[in-house]
Amino acid sequence: MASIALPRPIGLTGIRATSSIVLSLSIWTIFPNQPLLPLQIFAVVATAAAFALASSSEVARWCVEGSAYGDESRFPLKTPPSLLVTLVPLSIALAAAGTLVGPVLLAQRYWVAGVIALAIGAPLAYAAVRSLHLLSKRFAVVVPAGFVIADPMTLSDPILFVREHIVALEQMPSGARVEGALDLRLGAASSSLLLRLDDVAPLTTRKRGTAVQTPAQQVLFSPRDREALIARCAERRIKVA
Repeated sequence: MASIALPRPIGLTGIRATSSIVLSLSIWTIFPNQPLLPLQIFAVVATAAAFALASSSEVARWCVEGSAYGDESRFPLKTPPSLLVTLVPLSIALAAAGTLVGPVLLAQRYWVAGVIALAIGAPLAYAAVRSLHLLSKRFAVVVPAGFVIADPMTLSDPILFVREHIVALEQMPSGARVEGALDLRLGAASSSLLLRLDDVAPLTTRKRGTAVQTPAQQVLFSPRDREALIARCAERRIKVA
């Protein structure tokens, strides 16, 4: 409930994690019971619907817009497919285990095991939630002065591209590559956009935790809602193609 009531990136992280955990638990409960009870079927359907809603572009944008400053519009970037099947489920599982196992053991009066589980699980859960939260902090921002890309997974700091230096924001075919362009998509190559500038921008990327100077005149990225982003850019007099 707290995650739903908090339209912020941290709320998005909470919604994604809790909906995944609840769906997994509801599916898990049906295996020992044959035949299935109507209430169990309803629980799985309801939690699956909640998970689909939590994973939607509309909810993602609602949450990231909650932390917008003044006259700006934020658009979440796509989650890399490789992370969706590796880091994301692993982090959610670690967060759930680290949060729940210790209290459950203590509630059953397994004092030593409960304390050990809390001591190990709490830092694991914190690290897992922190890694998940990075995905909620990846977005493009349309501001009065131009265009910003904020992506802590690929850039050391958010970078502002001033409108006067933007040649065009171009739609790219799925999987397209552009020679010489800085690719921030992390494998999420569908619905890509190419930001073309009139001069080289002094960007600083992150590679294995190290800041690297990576000047670029073209930048590839993938927003979750490309059409809405393009429409907003056009309203702000940023040339789109």
